[in-house]
Amino acid sequence: MKINQIISHPIFKTLVYANVLISICALAQVFVTYAVFSIPVNYNNTSYLAFVFLSTYLQYNVQRGYLVNQTNSHSERSIWLLKHKKTLLISVGLAFITVLFLCNSLSAMSITIMVIAELISTLYYLPPFNIRKHGYLKPFII
Repeated sequence: MKINQIISHPIFKTLVYANVLISICALAQVFVTYAVFSIPVNYNNTSYLAFVFLSTYLQYNVQRGYLVNQTNSHSERSIWLLKHKKTLLISVGLAFITVLFLCNSLSAMSITIMVIAELISTLYYLPPFNIRKHGYLKPFII
């Protein structure tokens, strides 16, 4: 299979443009952290893992949807996002509701840390803060 066929395949576009790949990478980072620090994975309670995956999916899709505007509305990604807007909105809504339910099985400390991370993530792209434009801060924020 040629690389152009792979890149143009609808599944590949969904993985990339709907930020599913980023969410998988965030989840993989949790497993890397578990391995590096020899933390046993509790597969009986996967709430934390689902929370990381879904909150990453939620944050990136809200951000990408917010950033579609007149200046970039003709990019391939923006066209894909606009074409699949209804499906994305439904999936973001379901992710949000699921994340709220998952909070019931997380500790107050975990929720506090994640809410702070969410606020920083939102301030990263949202005017008037737009931390993104201050590139020297990015390594410290991430």
